[in-house]
Amino acid sequence: MSYAAEFEGRILLDNIVHGTAVSAYLSEDELVLSKAGSQLQKLNIFLRPFSPSMLLEHNPQRMTDGVFFEIKGTKVGSVTHGPLGHPGDGEFDFRDVTSYRLDMKCLSDRINIEIGGATTAGISCLDGHTLLPPMQFSVRFDIPRQGIAEFFKLTDAARDRLLMAFDLAATES
Repeated sequence: MSYAAEFEGRILLDNIVHGTAVSAYLSEDELVLSKAGSQLQKLNIFLRPFSPSMLLEHNPQRMTDGVFFEIKGTKVGSVTHGPLGHPGDGEFDFRDVTSYRLDMKCLSDRINIEIGGATTAGISCLDGHTLLPPMQFSVRFDIPRQGIAEFFKLTDAARDRLLMAFDLAATES
């Protein structure tokens, strides 16, 4: 099972903004975030382990207060950027992700997602010898209320329960 959509948002790599929209692809164990709309230059952030349940919350109190997850390890994802040589050569700079933090909060009209993390140093794909410095990354995007059921492929009953929790959370805040 997988989920994919584009959302308003932004990706920052070392405080440099990459676009105003984020493409999100979510599988049972991985989240892939990309700069939306770019055909030639590809920027991808792969995060794993990851689960769709990290983005969905049904407890009204936690929905409004927000929840977070911190993942750390030797390799909990990767950041790729390219192609850097001739398009189609498949030359991508690559860095392992060593940590990331996901903050999720539900507002009356959307789910707000913020993810920040760090990478190891990498090696340039163009010469194989040039070291690339570690990076910090930050991604922010909102899943609009009307797009939640479609993005997560929720059944009608699951959608109704989630929207009821949204309404309950909105009245409690």
